[in-house]
Formats: sequence, C-alpha cells, structure tokens
Amino acid sequence: MSSEPLPQPREPSGAREVKLGGYVLERKLATGGMAEVWLAQKRGLEGFFKRVVLKRILPHLAEDPAFVEMFLNEARLAALLSHPNVVQLFELGHERDAYFLVMEYVNGANLRQVLRACESKGVALPPSVVSRLMVDTCEGLQHAHELKSPAGTPLDLVHRDISPENILVSLEGQTKVADFGVARAMARDANTRSRQVVGKGRYMAPEQAKGEAVDRRTDVWAVGIVVHELLTGVTPYEGLSPALLLDRVASGEVDLSLVRERFPNVTQVLERAFATEREARYASARELGAALTQALGAPCTPGELSTFLATVLDPADQERVPVVGGTAPLRGPHRRATQTDGLLTQLTDSVPGHPTEGVAPASAPVPAPARSPGRRGALAIWLFVCASVLAGWWWTNREPAAPKPVPMTAVAPQVVAVALDAGVAEAHAPPEEPPVAPVPVPEPADAPRKPGPARVAALRPSRVSIRVNPWGDVVLDGQALGTTPLKPLDVAPGVHQVVVTNSELKVTRTVRFEVRGGKPRTVEINLSE
Repeated sequence: MSSEPLPQPREPSGAREVKLGGYVLERKLATGGMAEVWLAQKRGLEGFFKRVVLKRILPHLAEDPAFVEMFLNEARLAALLSHPNVVQLFELGHERDAYFLVMEYVNGANLRQVLRACESKGVALPPSVVSRLMVDTCEGLQHAHELKSPAGTPLDLVHRDISPENILVSLEGQTKVADFGVARAMARDANTRSRQVVGKGRYMAPEQAKGEAVDRRTDVWAVGIVVHELLTGVTPYEGLSPALLLDRVASGEVDLSLVRERFPNVTQVLERAFATEREARYASARELGAALTQALGAPCTPGELSTFLATVLDPADQERVPVVGGTAPLRGPHRRATQTDGLLTQLTDSVPGHPTEGVAPASAPVPAPARSPGRRGALAIWLFVCASVLAGWWWTNREPAAPKPVPMTAVAPQVVAVALDAGVAEAHAPPEEPPVAPVPVPEPADAPRKPGPARVAALRPSRVSIRVNPWGDVVLDGQALGTTPLKPLDVAPGVHQVVVTNSELKVTRTVRFEVRGGKPRTVEINLSE
C-alpha cells in the first residue's frame, strides 16, 4: 500500500487542522529528494504547546525497503545522541504508511546565516564568539565520538559533514551540531567504510576526499576549516575550480596565510588540526576545543552570544528555522553551488543543480505568508511587470554596436571526487521536459549589454539521465547523487565527470561527457563488462 501525500495546512483561521501522528502541521519548511520537513506543534492538556520539526519519508520512497531500513538505522543511531550541543531526536513515528521523525526545533540560525548577516552589516565575529561557537561544537562532537551502543560497545561515530550549515545556534546562545544523517557508526559499517565520498568538498580531510576510511580526527579537520571561515570569512580553498579543489584537498595542502596575518595565535592550532597524517592531529574534538580556547581567549557566555546575535540578525527574521539535524540531511533539490558546495549522502536530494523558486532550502529561513496587495497595488505591480518585460525585450533585441566578447565561466559545485579508471559514455536524445530558464551570466563592467537569444540558449542547463547497469553509487563532478536508479537532473553546459562504484562487483568507472546548452543527454555506463 502506498503512502498518501500530506494535505496542505490551510491558512484561514478556524480551518481544519492537518495532523500527523498527533502533531499539528504548521507549515512545510522544505521538500528534498528523499523527505519533506515540516514545522509542527505538539498540543496537550491545559494549553500545553511545544514546537518541533517533523521529517517524513516521501511517498514514493516509503515503498522502498532498502531506503526505509536505512532511514530506520539512522533514526536508531540518532536516538542514542543526547547532549545539549546536539540537535535531539524525540520520536520515530509511523502513519499513513510512512515513517517520520520528530526532532528538536532550534529557534535561531545556522552559522552560514550568521556569517552572511555579519558580512551584510560589515561586522566581524569577535574571537570570544568564535571560541564559544567552536568549543560547544567540539563538545557536541565529543559526545558523538564517544557514543556507545546499548550493550556498551563503542560505535566510533564520525559525523563526516561538519560545516557552517550543520552548526546551529539558537537566539538564546546555545550551539548545536545537526545533520548526523551523513554519520556512520564504524562498528556497524565496516564493510562500506572505504570508497565512499560523502561530505562537503571544502570541509573534507584528505582521507575523506580520497574515499579512505575515516575516524574522529576527520571531524577535527572539518572543525578547523570552519574556524578558518569564521575568523577570515572564507575557507582556505576560496576561488579554486573543482579540478584544482580535488587536487588541493587530497594533497592536504592548506593555505593559512590569512589566519597567520590576522590571528597568529591560531595558526599553530590549525596547523595541527590540518596535519596530513592523522596521528599528528588533535586526538579528539575536546582537545581541539581546549587549544582554541587558549589561542582565541575565553569563550563568551551564552548570554553574550545571544546579545551579539541580536545585533547582527534582522529583527524581522527572529523566528528562523535553520537546517535541522536528525537522519537524512534535507536540502532543496536545487541550490546555488556557492551555497551547497558539497557532496551529499544517499539520503540527500537526488537532483542537484540550479536554484528553483518552488523549493525552500532547509538552511534558509522560511518567511511568513505575505498579505495580498489590494486592487490598486496589484494594478501597479502588473503595470510595472509589463513595463519591465517590454524594456527587457527591447534591450535584448536591439542592434548592438560592435559588442565585446563576454568571458563565460561555467558554474559548477566546488566539490571533490575520486577518479579511477575511465569508461565510455553513450549519448542519446530522447524527448525531455521543456528547457528551463537560462542561467544568469556574469558580465564585465564595460559590457552592460544582455546576451542575445542564441547565447542565452547555449547557456541553458540540460536534462541529463545517468543509467548504470546493473547499479552503482554515482558521483557527478564530485557531488554524490546516491544509488541508481536516479531522477534526471539539470546540468550546466560543459565537460563533466561521473564516477560510478559498485561495491558488490568491486568496480569503479570514471566517465567524462560533454553537455551542450538545452540539449538532453543520457549517459549509459555498463559495469558488467
């Protein structure tokens, strides 16, 4: 029996409430390739009220036994985590033929949002604030790293996806590590420890980028990258192309010149955190946190952190819903490469690519519904839109006077993949969905003219289908898409690389293929040959 989609909650006061497992659904926060996330309420006697975040498997995956078992395994693992600096899992439920998770609601922002807010206001994160954020992050990771099974067996849990998006801070000044869906308990996952590349490229340790076995010191490296970004505003790999990023991360080479110039006391700490040989790194997250405290100074209090957040976060955005932890990381299927910049696990969305208006990324705050404009306002908006369209049409189609060439840069996620042996891609052109909107193209200051229709068509992403016989784990341009079969995805024009691994056959194949704007493409890879 297939699970039924959830009806949308109604806005008007007094309308019928939509419930799931005893929880009243308030509004949808995000829909990804694997699950949907809702802000929900638990109500009880005498006005009892508690907000939670509810994550439900999508209907088409509720019938997939392998995915359901993976979802349940991650839920069991997350249920063992209980620490003030870790987002809590409250409940695993089942209703309407699908499982759902009930998790802690964090009223605040993730560190990516905090960094952007600081940048927009020209404010730097004080060292004491960075110290508080990172010490608490290290304590949350320490709890996860020391986790044991109910029988007392060490699980050797590794998060594997530490980044600003997965570190939340509440408006009260409490820091929490989220998204343990990428994590693996090594004792339970010994047969798949190697040759799996998961995480975000810029925050990976060398062993992680190479698909080698990871341990708690892999998370230590990632925390070091986050420290660098909080202090300088950028990662050590800023501006690198995907190809260069691949080599740089795998080599273990990290440029600390910015930190050395601005925060010399932190340089030695990060040099040890970024040691290529794991034995030379800090042995634990707690040890790294202690070293950061010495280098940055005493952490600010949670109250002081709360006051700082109030100065940088917009008052209109006080009720934020950042990325929430649990099992499957929920990211919208279309996000900008500069925001995701990552390799996602099999539990993430299956269709990465360009941003779309229909999906709210989990890391972004969800705005409250706006009031509908009156007739006069609607008429003004309509007239403005019409004028804009006519002006844009005239500007695009006017005769240019000796236009200068516009340098084009392909937009691609800055991610990491492991290339092994090469294969051959076969191209097909079946009828596909209509072409999507053109990708915005950067232009130099002296060339304000918009690109003509032919150039715009050449810049359109193409719908690409990747088919693997018999099956495989797919990594496209360093971004893990999951296990086949996969949905078609939009890919920017240019040359791309796909790496497919079948652990049962012990085969990995790397295929390069070219995408031309607006033309659908099918890449077929046969691992049985």
